[in-house]
Order: sequence, then structure tokens, then C-alpha cells
Amino acid sequence: MKRIILILALFICSEKIFAQIPASGYSVNTTMGPYHGTWKWTNGIDELTIYLVTKKVYFHAGERAFYADCLVGWHIYKKAGVVIESSYGSINNVESRTIRLNNEDEPPGVVRGTFEDITKNKSCELSLKLNAAQNELIWKLAATPGFNITTADDPIYQPGFTLPKHLILIKQ
Repeated sequence: MKRIILILALFICSEKIFAQIPASGYSVNTTMGPYHGTWKWTNGIDELTIYLVTKKVYFHAGERAFYADCLVGWHIYKKAGVVIESSYGSINNVESRTIRLNNEDEPPGVVRGTFEDITKNKSCELSLKLNAAQNELIWKLAATPGFNITTADDPIYQPGFTLPKHLILIKQ
């Protein structure tokens, strides 16, 4: 029964992916410029800094492959001045990004995608909402829906998030 559910889930996900593959092999998106740059949140003790830029990202879905412009980013998170996790050492290496977002099918000023929690070794859902003045981002982390498939060699699943779930980042 578990295998049937897994196969159905994979089929549904793969069909959704195939339906969105651009005919040209490259999906251009020029609307994410207001998100570019360095953004910072601090509460006086802890701080999160992210850097966002649009990059051409390669996707492979079954036998089909394509490129799409995505908003990608890297982050550094400090607690009381101590670096807890960081992908900043790999800025501009698209493969080492910890943030991948897109605004396709989203309301104006909203991007959604994934955030890689390095410490907990898992992917989370991330939503960023840009204010009207384009100088603040509302950050919302959420658990990725569904179930995790792991093997004996995979690290143990850790619930929760390393970074705060809700915060407001200021453009630097």
C-alpha cells in the first residue's frame, strides 16, 4: 500500500512539473529586480543577512530539461555574534544557494520557493513579501508539506527550523 501511495505521489508531482516546462527550453523572468541585493534583520542580539539575485537555474524533470530565471540567495545567521549557519562563503555559486524563489503565479510583490536549513539538513518552504516602498521583506518559513523518504544513511529528521519563522528584513 505504501508503494502505491508513493508511486501516485511521484506521478502527480512529475506531471505538474512536466506541464510547466517552457517550450523554448528557457523561461525568462525580468520582474524580480526589486528583490536583488542585501537584506538584514536584527533583534539586537541575533541577525540574519541574505543576498538575493536572479540567476539562470537548470531543472531536470524526467527526460526533459530546461532553464528558468529564479531568485536565488545565500544567507548568514548569527546568534549573539556567533555564526550558526552560513552559505555566504559560496555567494554566486548557484549550486550552493540556500534560497530559491519565483514569482510565477504569485500576487504582485510575493515570491515563494525553498530555503535549505543547513543545520537541520532539510528543505523548507519560504515566502517573501515586498512592501510598497520596496525596502522591507516579510520572511515566512513553513514546513514542506508531505512526507520524507529517507534511507538508513540519511541524517535523522529534525523538526522545527534553525532560523526564525517570521521576521522583517530591511534593504541594505
